[in-house]
Amino acid sequence: MTSIQEAYLAMQGEYGIRIGDTVKVLRASLSYEMGWGASWNPEMDAFIGWQLPVTGGCIDRIGIRCTLPDGRGVDFPFFVLGTRKEKEKPISVQIKNEVVDLSYLEATHLLASLTVRLK
Repeated sequence: MTSIQEAYLAMQGEYGIRIGDTVKVLRASLSYEMGWGASWNPEMDAFIGWQLPVTGGCIDRIGIRCTLPDGRGVDFPFFVLGTRKEKEKPISVQIKNEVVDLSYLEATHLLASLTVRLK
């Protein structure tokens, strides 16, 4: 395991997602982004916006295993997943001419994805 994968696992463990949580897929990932040990399959794009149960992974694997309604398991990198644990006021963000309310976590992910695209 490389040092970036070790760092990924440490961050994933600190992120707070646990087996039994329900998460929302917020965005796509680049393959191997931030030390994630897998590639993003374009078929995973279909699950952006879905809420899925966490059924595996979390600390001992590279990725968070979520189960689809048909029973298949898909491993997502932790940083594309949001939880509903946080009870916070939404942040209003203006995107073009539309104002959208986002949670802090969703706003953080949006900013991170924009930063990646700008590089």
